[in-house]
Amino acid sequence: ELLNIIVGKSYNITRPEAILRTNWSSYPYTLGAYSHRTVASDSKNITNNDLAESVLDDNNKPVLLFAGEATHPHYYSTVHGALDTGRREANKLIHYFNLTSKA
Repeated sequence: ELLNIIVGKSYNITRPEAILRTNWSSYPYTLGAYSHRTVASDSKNITNNDLAESVLDDNNKPVLLFAGEATHPHYYSTVHGALDTGRREANKLIHYFNLTSKA
């Protein structure tokens, strides 16, 4: 109802049938964690691009790719950064396998 009050004049918002909510802060492997730059990583010149570097085999075939907000050069610690890097790595695979992106 609140969403309709805010944007109802511009959009036809239907009432949701269900809502899925996570309890991220209580997940045992993350406890609500997110990445952040540290003085130690800066002093060693370790960048987000270093974290994003793919592992390739002897034929330059991608074996292991890294996505996630920690690997974004500007939007670390954000959902936007996580989504953007997921797309980045998907595009690497599309390029490697010569597939056509529908995006």
